[in-house]
Amino acid sequence: MFTESTLRKLLDFSANDPVVSVYLNTEPSQGNADAHRARLRSLLKEVNRKQDEEVIETFFNHSYDWSGRGVAVFSCASAGFFQHFSLSLPVEDRLVIGEQPEIKPLLSLIDNYGGYGVVLVDKQNARIFLFQQGELVEQQAISGETVKHIKTGGRILGQRDGTVESSRTQDEVVDRNVRDLADLVTKYFEKKHVRRLLIGGSDENIALFKRQLSKAWQSLVLGTFPISIDAGSAEVLEKSLEVNRRVEMEHEKALVENLVTSAAKESAAVVGLEDTLEAVSNGRVQTLVFAEGASAHGYWHRDCGLLTTLAIKKHHACPDPAVRVDDVVSLAATAVLKSGGSVEVLHPGTELDDHERMGALLRY
Repeated sequence: MFTESTLRKLLDFSANDPVVSVYLNTEPSQGNADAHRARLRSLLKEVNRKQDEEVIETFFNHSYDWSGRGVAVFSCASAGFFQHFSLSLPVEDRLVIGEQPEIKPLLSLIDNYGGYGVVLVDKQNARIFLFQQGELVEQQAISGETVKHIKTGGRILGQRDGTVESSRTQDEVVDRNVRDLADLVTKYFEKKHVRRLLIGGSDENIALFKRQLSKAWQSLVLGTFPISIDAGSAEVLEKSLEVNRRVEMEHEKALVENLVTSAAKESAAVVGLEDTLEAVSNGRVQTLVFAEGASAHGYWHRDCGLLTTLAIKKHHACPDPAVRVDDVVSLAATAVLKSGGSVEVLHPGTELDDHERMGALLRY
């Protein structure tokens, strides 16, 4: 499984020769291993690099176990470079030969299905789930003190029969349980570096649990959903993904509104392909934003990092001519991540579609 840290290691690779990037959908619904290999061979017909073709075919024929729902492979045989990632989510079949590894599909998976934690709670128990890219990575269960329920019959509760005192004791046990559960849950997620949390349970139990979280952890709660404490992991994944999708769409809408408004005011933001590429080239981009599937032919000046869609044969800062590239958007994403910025990949159909599907929030 790949993570943001392993993705950044991909970004560190550079060589004089092109990199072959292959994405293959290996879902069972797409056929068996033989069918996947046939589609792979069809993709590799585009490769005019014998060494890379042999390395990739050898990997699929002898090393890959076909256990994932997708796979990403990167090869630059002349430089001795080879990386592969088994994916728990399907990807479109794709082969790209470029100056750097093609990372856009991985960025989309991280942005839409990155790691998050889920906790199911009641008054005595908590179940913890850690998901990464649509796959259950780890789960644990925590139990507190048993909560004894008092039967009061038809009598009015009064202090003389001790029922009020017993009820108060019951509430104290619940408060202590939930406080201890919240402490253990947050310590677990801190250790796992989880920054996105969802809470499941009844409305009452969710409210009790949230009250025991620090303000910092309350700010990391993406959402909540109703579910039984005994629900299976498949149901937990399905419901948590539904909440994640809804929250992501709301986040994207707010992000694009802020981006377009700020760009119109010329306030630390730009929209449009060429203006965004210029900002990337000048190292001004804090957050690069583009729609899923956005792509454009262009030119890359390797020495100075200039990216453009304009056919500039020579640039004053570069001794060598520009290299024509198939996708300047992918190179822009790589450049921003290398400079310490972030990348947001949007679902189709946002307002950014009216601005060449690309924009950026700027450092200055």
